[in-house]
Amino acid sequence: MKKLHQSLHSVKGSSKGLDIFKGCEFWIWDQSVHQKVYDATKGECCFNHIIGLPEKEHAIGRRPKDNSLIIETHTHPIYDYQKPVIESILNYDPTLSLKATGTGMTTMTLRLMAWLCLRNDDYVGDSMAVVTGPRIDIAKEEIERIPRMFANVDYSPQVVGTSIELNGCKLTPTHLILLMLQGAWI
Repeated sequence: MKKLHQSLHSVKGSSKGLDIFKGCEFWIWDQSVHQKVYDATKGECCFNHIIGLPEKEHAIGRRPKDNSLIIETHTHPIYDYQKPVIESILNYDPTLSLKATGTGMTTMTLRLMAWLCLRNDDYVGDSMAVVTGPRIDIAKEEIERIPRMFANVDYSPQVVGTSIELNGCKLTPTHLILLMLQGAWI
């Protein structure tokens, strides 16, 4: 992964380290505008370029000698098919995504949650739940992915038990069964 931001003058997790995220867009949908802003800001055009685009390993074949997989890592932008889901979430519309695995929706949603916490102080003192089906261990695994998103910047989310804190907003794992028992419904 290419390091796009190398010169923050702050300690990890400090409020100065958060300044890079303040007021940034999640993604710039117009490709020509995005490219111009990317060039003008040396890659600090939007949240996803600041932290680095999502990466995914792809099996591209097998080695003839030992039949082991040949793996390549590719970076992925935020895709147009993800835009309606992003808009639904930002408009507080109930959102259900029935999808195949590997479409990037989980990664996009975790990134969107992180951006919402960091772009301004609207969520300071609030919490967000990472909700999965009946197994809470899956929600915990998703929470554990969040600190890795910030490997390219001089900022680290605060880990508090099984939760992550970003700019004073706590992201907590849960599952549908627990929400139903507590009387909450999505």
